[in-house]
Amino acid sequence: VKSEIVVPMKRGKHVVGELDIDSHTLSAFDESDRMFLEWVCKRVVERYFMGD
Repeated sequence: VKSEIVVPMKRGKHVVGELDIDSHTLSAFDESDRMFLEWVCKRVVERYFMGD
């Protein structure tokens, strides 16, 4: 593994999980990747806790 990005999955102030992606490419992830993955994590948490 030459690159890794880890994005927390938060519900309010609580971290309920994380998305951890590895790559065999050096410097594979940038700010736009982080921003997109934060958006994805937010949507996943919203859907998971829907109706809670």
